[in-house]
Amino acid sequence: MRASLDDLDPIRFSALNREFHFTLHERCPNERVRGLLETQWARLDTIRRSVSPHVPGRSRSSVAEHAELLDLIAAGAPAERVEQAARAHKLRTAAAVSAGSGGTP
Repeated sequence: MRASLDDLDPIRFSALNREFHFTLHERCPNERVRGLLETQWARLDTIRRSVSPHVPGRSRSSVAEHAELLDLIAAGAPAERVEQAARAHKLRTAAAVSAGSGGTP
């Protein structure tokens, strides 16, 4: 994802973003939670495809947040800290998409 930032292709970036997130959540031992995540991701794909190209500035921040998550996981950070960082990432993304689509963040 980082390498694609200079010549941003929103469709390719979205595919890499999906791969990143699925790589993390596919390790979840709870099959029900994995199913819920996959269903939610599919529902949000339509929004991502239609709005994400209008918020390209979010890409760099998103990649930095992904790196932070990986660093926390690699360092063996407490699950609560990883969850906190993941939740903040999702909320910042939601706010950027909302603002980019004319909504209120």
